[in-house]
Amino acid sequence: MRMIGCKGVGRIVLAAAVMAAAGTSRAGAAPGMAGDTGGSAPAVLSQIPSDATAAVVIGNLKSLGTKISNLGTRLNLTQRFGIPLPPDLVGFASRNLGITKGLDPNGSAALVLLGMTPEELPTMGGPNGPPIVFLIPTTDANGMLSDVSPGAKDADGIEEVTIPAMGDRKTFTAVVADKWVAFSHNHDVLDKYMKRQGEGLDKTVAGLGGSATGAAALQVFSGNDAVVWWNLPAISTVVSPYLDRAQEQVSEGMDLANMSANQPAITAAMQKAMFSVYFQSFRAVLHDGAGAMTTLRLSDAGVTFGNIAVMKEGSEAGKVIAALPLPGSSAKDLTLNGLPGGGFLAAAVARLDGAALAGPIGSFGDSLMQDQVISKDPDAPQIQRMITLAKDLASMQRGLKMVLLDPPAGVKSGFGRGAFLSDVTDPAKSVQLSLSLYDDKQLVAVLQKFSPTIVMTPTIVRDAVTIKGVKLTKVQMEYKLPEATADHPAPPGAEMGLDMIKHMYGPDGMTMYVGVVGKRVLTVIGAEPGVLEGAVAAAQADSDELDAVPAVAAEKREISKDAIGVAYAPMGKWAALFGDMLTAQLQMSGEL
Repeated sequence: MRMIGCKGVGRIVLAAAVMAAAGTSRAGAAPGMAGDTGGSAPAVLSQIPSDATAAVVIGNLKSLGTKISNLGTRLNLTQRFGIPLPPDLVGFASRNLGITKGLDPNGSAALVLLGMTPEELPTMGGPNGPPIVFLIPTTDANGMLSDVSPGAKDADGIEEVTIPAMGDRKTFTAVVADKWVAFSHNHDVLDKYMKRQGEGLDKTVAGLGGSATGAAALQVFSGNDAVVWWNLPAISTVVSPYLDRAQEQVSEGMDLANMSANQPAITAAMQKAMFSVYFQSFRAVLHDGAGAMTTLRLSDAGVTFGNIAVMKEGSEAGKVIAALPLPGSSAKDLTLNGLPGGGFLAAAVARLDGAALAGPIGSFGDSLMQDQVISKDPDAPQIQRMITLAKDLASMQRGLKMVLLDPPAGVKSGFGRGAFLSDVTDPAKSVQLSLSLYDDKQLVAVLQKFSPTIVMTPTIVRDAVTIKGVKLTKVQMEYKLPEATADHPAPPGAEMGLDMIKHMYGPDGMTMYVGVVGKRVLTVIGAEPGVLEGAVAAAQADSDELDAVPAVAAEKREISKDAIGVAYAPMGKWAALFGDMLTAQLQMSGEL
């Protein structure tokens, strides 16, 4: 496996920071590609087989335990929820397991999910559960095991132990390199692990794209408190048959729903085509991916999650990534400059390559037009025109930045407010093509066939406002339910879908403004006072106000210069937002 390379430099697909602050807006340090802790990668990586399906790696048990306890204290979890979090969480947990000697609290630990076949997935490895092995660091393996009544070792060096907290469930152990004790509830699983061959995960990660990129990838483990490694090729092999089955079941369910609602054949065909793209995209990520890492980091400010994926060299996804221009000596082109600052729900920036984006869109269009129902529909020429328009728009893309802003005080709906800044080769043409999707009645009719459960009515006002010399065209999109009749009853889920849209954009639908600022296209969603003015001013000044927000600044320092995209999302705000939405849904259904 290799990370996709370009000019000899490996490429990280995405670094995402998902932040949950504990009483502050700052979210701590990096999600992934570098850390301020320094040091080498956790030693336990060498004991994780490279063909493992997944692994959870903890760099330092005591450090993580202390941070969890401190975070629990700041969040007052004991008083709020009755969750006991003693200062020495690791010691507390080990004593509850009956282990009082031999634990190395400063060592690295791992939970390893060994490789599986597709046939083993339904039972997750057999009657004893998934094929999992725990690697616990030790300074004295015999001392550690003396507390759990070990039996005699068998020919494979495995012994059965009794752990009171596990009840009657069998537990088997073996000593690994005199530094870890391996635990498993399945003798055969532990035996398979002990007889592993080949390189360890440390070598695999170090080979993900040359020495420089491999070293940076290893820093993911040293710079975070915990990392989940995902072996995407192994996962692809195991889950592919089930994805095929799931797609068949979804397709059959859509057929029944469309028959119930008496939907036209063209609508059903286009819906199925879109869902097919979703499944194909997921398969492509698994098939083309070399691996992925989900990271966890705790600090005095809160919790930071992140995700990094790497693609195989020569894969279709890899070709798209390889086509992107390499950054310079810094990640300047991954800043959020030009976006309005302040409180935000999400922010992201990505480098794009137009030609690489247009290719997959063209392939989707070709497959869409091969469907007999779609190709013979009277609107087939308009469908083809829409695909061509989408390709033309994509081909101009060079980069995209976006921010979703906090809703105004007291507003419980309409969180879809923010600004998008697109770096394109021809801004005026890009705006013209984008607006035609709303202004051309034939194209609007085609778009409606993709989503028949909600009726969309766009209204366009050219040059509706001028702010700081920038002319902005207004697009107002109204959403409503289709008229239900005996022959055409309301589609399943239509009312809930409309309610979700109202939560996103407000009761009046989506209000959007589009215009050209310098050499970029500015799109603003929302019409509240100050939103347009702030977005235009930030774009004109190329403001770094959003980059200076503590939650963003802390993450930005740690993002690899090889990353092609970065996303930020404060978890606490989203949890509150979805809580409000769930409450509204329960109230609407009469359950609350």
